[in-house]
Amino acid sequence: MMRDGWQANDAVCSGGTSGIGWSGSGGQETGVGSDVEQAIESDSGDAGINYFYSLIDDEYVPSGIGTSPWSRDAQNGIALAGLAAHVLESMPGGEGMHPARLQIDILGKVPMVPLRPEVRVVRPGRRIQMLELELQAEGRARAKASLLRVRKTHTPDVSVPCTVDFPESERPLEPSPHSDGYRLQGNLHRPGPGMRWLRMLVDVVEGHSATMFERAAMSADFGTGTASLLSRKEWSLANIDISLHLTRLPRDEWLLLDASSESAGNGVGLANLRLGDREGMIGWGHQTIFVDTLRGVQ
Repeated sequence: MMRDGWQANDAVCSGGTSGIGWSGSGGQETGVGSDVEQAIESDSGDAGINYFYSLIDDEYVPSGIGTSPWSRDAQNGIALAGLAAHVLESMPGGEGMHPARLQIDILGKVPMVPLRPEVRVVRPGRRIQMLELELQAEGRARAKASLLRVRKTHTPDVSVPCTVDFPESERPLEPSPHSDGYRLQGNLHRPGPGMRWLRMLVDVVEGHSATMFERAAMSADFGTGTASLLSRKEWSLANIDISLHLTRLPRDEWLLLDASSESAGNGVGLANLRLGDREGMIGWGHQTIFVDTLRGVQ
């Protein structure tokens, strides 16, 4: 659904994360689990479902597989990033334009209910376009996103080669509910930089094969999971936004994630994610991390 503008939501959210709810300083996420698998509802439907949403009556209805690892009744950031990319990419006027930047702000816990999109064109044009999206549920704005489109034309190629080659030899895949891949460096539970090749296995919307832009957007939510900032046994690390900058779209379903995290020790962290495909590096993803102590940890 599209309109010229929207009324700002005056409600103050208690927090915002990548599909995660938090209760403020010293608080704790609800329904904390060790991984995404534990968060998926046992009654969420057919185990063979391979899409996050169905489009019904202008609303995107969650299938149930995009459950947050932190709260069983919340949507995760992978699904929300994919949905933002899907809605904005499908807006008319994008012919000959490149989706150069996607910014997503999640305005608190996003419940597992249908989402209604509201889109407006902030800046129309043949050279630069700006679109804004608001995802609403139960009368409230739950997430906002913006897409910057830039006209495509021939200029010198100053691309960057892959920071690491795709593993050609047979080796075990690292499966997860929504993806598989090869982890080359780092560990979810060990702080430090990380690197992996990732392939998304689900579509964003039923009946629509995931586009390359949607794949890149979903992958941008993997920064904190690829390069852990601190020990997850002591610290809660919830990313509260997702941003993606692309020099070009991926040309392959396999994406390289080369990530690092940092913090000044002030309760705020940053995950930086370099993205590439088998032909070279294609952009950056960033996440702001809300750092808090886990309940019961002194």
